[in-house]
Parts: sequence; structure tokens; C-alpha cells
Amino acid sequence: MDKTEKELAFLRGIYVEPEYTSKFTELFNEGVVVEGYSTITYINAGAGGHAIEIRDKLGEDVEVFPVCEDAELREIARQKSETVQSGVDFSTAAPMARSEMVIADASLLAPWALDAFLAEAVEQTAGKFVFFLPTSGSFGEVFSYLWEVLLEEGLDDKCPEVEGLITGIKTVSQAEEAARALELRKVESLTKSEILEYESGESFIDSPLVRYFLLPNWLGFLEDDERRRVMKSLASKIDEDRDDMSFRFAVKATVVSGVRSGD
Repeated sequence: MDKTEKELAFLRGIYVEPEYTSKFTELFNEGVVVEGYSTITYINAGAGGHAIEIRDKLGEDVEVFPVCEDAELREIARQKSETVQSGVDFSTAAPMARSEMVIADASLLAPWALDAFLAEAVEQTAGKFVFFLPTSGSFGEVFSYLWEVLLEEGLDDKCPEVEGLITGIKTVSQAEEAARALELRKVESLTKSEILEYESGESFIDSPLVRYFLLPNWLGFLEDDERRRVMKSLASKIDEDRDDMSFRFAVKATVVSGVRSGD
């Protein structure tokens, strides 16, 4: 069943950010210095948890401008901000003036939308630009099963689409090159392999992260009835092979940073 934007926003805040987005934000926190910047724009701020965390760390003298993807996410983030009295004001539009630092979350973005997203986001910075995303090596276990399921379901003509999913995810060096293509200098990256684990194939398919955020990007090449068949078969295939063990797949979390040329 399709979810409304309000329901998706709720799932994003309750399940997706703790389970998945945190893999990227924790790496960001470990390796990126945010002190010394007086204005920070946060693009794709989601349900707002990381933006609030950054503001709490830096204090009231730093202005943080989080930009949520839609009004429902903004409302959840606003309520969260009010509850903890963070003073962060969430919006769905970027500020008029450029910030000294811009953070862009591309962790849930379809790979084919990445370059356009980064080109737009970098225009919001007058200095530092940081983005995070999954890089090559992520989701490989899932894509391997997906390939097998397409063959078994008689959808072998769709198998090249899976190859496109695999090759469409940038390597770390390609992500760095994308940053240089934005005319950033002093480009650096941090990478850490993370594991997501599910008790069964069914729990994997039914997890909010997978069903409502990852699968729509991965299975967009299928018709509705094909998608339902493939999802059911994917869960069964995983359970056939796991021998009562949990199903695990890797996410290669990567944070890329650089400084806008001329600044």
C-alpha cells in the first residue's frame, strides 16, 4: 500500500534515520570539523535530527538553516526542534544568502539524480561543501539476489537494469571526481563499511527503509504487478539461502568534502 507524505515523514524520522542515515552522520561527526563556521545550510535535512545535533554542538552563535525535502518532514523536524528547544528553524527552501558551509545528504538519492542534486546544492555555499552518500560496494548482496529472482520470474530481459543499479553507484574516486567537477578544491573523503542486518527475508522486505525508500529507487523499471512478484520472491529467495541465519548486506558510507574554488 502506498504511503502518504505524512506517513513517509513519520517513518523517516522513527525508522530510517536511526537505522540508516546515522551510518553517514556518525562518520560525518567523526571526520568533519564544523567549528569555525557561523552559517551552515543543511540540504535534505530529513526529520531534522542531525541538524539539531550540529546546532547543539555549536551553540546559539551559529546559524543553522536546515532544508527539508517536503512540508511533512519540515513539520516533524519543527516539532522535534521545539521539544528539545534547539532554536533551529526548518524550511523547505534554501536561504537567500550563501552559507559558509553547506551539508548535503544524498544517502537516499537515486544514483542518476546525484549529479544534478550536487550541482544545485553547491550553489548554496560560499566556502565549505560536504556531502555524504553510499558508494560502490553498497547493497551488493541485495542486487545479487535481485538478479537471480528476475531470472526465476522470467524477467531476464530486465537483468541489465540490475547491472545499471550496480554500476550507477559511484566509487569513492568517482565521488571525489564529482566534487572536483563542481570546481571544489582540497577534496577529501572518508569511508566506512557498515552492515545492515535483518532476521529474515520478509523482515528485510517489510522494513520501512527498504520497502518505502530503497526499493522504489531500485525497482522503478518494473510494472506494478512485476514489482509485487519480485518483492515476494526476493524475500523467499533470501530465506531459502540464509539457513536460519540473519540476512546482512553492506553499505559503504562515504563523506566527501571540498572548498569552493576562489574562496
